Amino acid sequence: SARQYQISAAPIDGLTISASYLENDGYSSTYKQTYENGGVSAKYSVGPVTVGYGKFHIAPAILKATVDQHTYAYENTSFGIGFNVNEALSVSYTEEKSEASKKTVTAATRADALVKVETEITAIQAAYTMGGMTLSVASKSIDNMDYTANVDGQETVIAVSLAF
Repeated sequence: SARQYQISAAPIDGLTISASYLENDGYSSTYKQTYENGGVSAKYSVGPVTVGYGKFHIAPAILKATVDQHTYAYENTSFGIGFNVNEALSVSYTEEKSEASKKTVTAATRADALVKVETEITAIQAAYTMGGMTLSVASKSIDNMDYTANVDGQETVIAVSLAF
C-alpha cells in the first residue's frame, strides 16, 4: 500500500507552488529501507518568460540482504527558464543535478562506506511552429552519466512533428 500527499497553490497571478510526498509501506520485514519520495517546486510566468525550480528527494527500497553497492538516496535539483520570442519561436535553458548517495556493504564486515556522485545535465532547447508543423532542436551535455565519475556525454536531438 502507498500513501501520497500533494498540495498546490497559486497565491498570485503567474506563480504556482507545489509540494508532494509519497510513502510506500507495502514492503515486508525483509527490507531495510522502504520506498519514499517528496519534493517542492515553484514556477513563475510573467509575460513571455517562465522560470521554474524544483527540489526532490528519493529513497529507493532496499532489501536487508543487499551486500553490495546500493544507492540509498537521490537528491535532485532542477532549474529552468523559458522565453517565448514570439508566437512561433520559443527557447529555453535547463540545469538538472542529481546526487546519488551510495553505500558499499561487505558481507564479511557488514560495514558501510559512503560515496556521493553527482550527475549534472545542462540543456538548451528551441522550437519553431509554422502552421501544423513544429521544428525543435535540443542540445544537452551530461557530466558523470549514470552516476559514474568522469563519464560525460553530449546529445543533440532534432525533431519535426506534423499535425494533420
